[in-house]
Amino acid sequence: MSSTAILSRNRMSYEVSQPVSVKTRPYDTILQYFERQEYKQNDTMIASLSSGKYFLDPEKSYISVNVAIQVAAGQTGVANFSSGSCANLFKNVRIFHKSGTTITSCQDNDINIKARDKIIRDKFWFETIGIQQGYVADSNNDYNITSVVPTGLQYKIKLADLHGFFRGYNSALLPPEIADGLRIELDLNTLGQALKQSDSSDTILSYTIEKPNIQLCLGSIQLPSNVMVDTLKQTYFQALATYNRVRDSGKSAGKFGIETFKDIIATKTTSFSKDQMLALSQLPISSARSLRLNIEYDSAPAEAQICNIFLHYIKVAEVSLTDCKINY
Repeated sequence: MSSTAILSRNRMSYEVSQPVSVKTRPYDTILQYFERQEYKQNDTMIASLSSGKYFLDPEKSYISVNVAIQVAAGQTGVANFSSGSCANLFKNVRIFHKSGTTITSCQDNDINIKARDKIIRDKFWFETIGIQQGYVADSNNDYNITSVVPTGLQYKIKLADLHGFFRGYNSALLPPEIADGLRIELDLNTLGQALKQSDSSDTILSYTIEKPNIQLCLGSIQLPSNVMVDTLKQTYFQALATYNRVRDSGKSAGKFGIETFKDIIATKTTSFSKDQMLALSQLPISSARSLRLNIEYDSAPAEAQICNIFLHYIKVAEVSLTDCKINY
């Protein structure tokens, strides 16, 4: 009888001495439900996560919703998320630590997601994951929501795609000290903000979210201490795989090319600088945290426009047994 055995994990083979008791915890998926099983426009969806002692992988965790539309008796209607996805449903996102500390509060998060996806995602993503998220190829002709299905059609969005908090620094897993007991609040948009109706069948009265839940992916891959590795490179990639930091190196550019960005978005001048007036006013505000955006147009816009500015920055959460402190 051989004194060694082969353990296959993370697409690599390891030589393990026998006898040994090997117990690994793979990625397990559990369902977390929102407080209610039906929500309407302008409602606030609330869910509290329960991950226990395990790490949370936001890249493999999803919010799942069934979107149903209501029409007048005897009529039918179709709609889509216009140029966006099911993220159109969630106008504002608020996340709280179990101690009550506000970790983040983002307004008009749906606009930020749509702009981000169009810039950084490639065509293949929109034709695969994007479809499950609710994107369509032609928002004027393709409709993926219908009143024929009264229970609604299911769409999913990753937690990592819903808000930058879940993506974390270098997409690291969320530790149980933060993930367990986390409270998520999602403000729903109005019908006109969330969905686009077909011009030929403008019959939709309202929409509802049916059976929403969060599919949490928990755990991390660990190996027994007596696993042998042959090279330093193998050890390095094993460490990356354990903490889910292995990333593809061949990602292509986003959907917007440089010419599209230059001609359509038409931002001519952008500059950020400190506001020294705050420093002179003796107000208890750090001038280092004040940014000013200047945009110059070749010609004045034909109509009044709304400018949404989103700042992506890093927060550091310091967690104790009973509290959570957020540092910017």
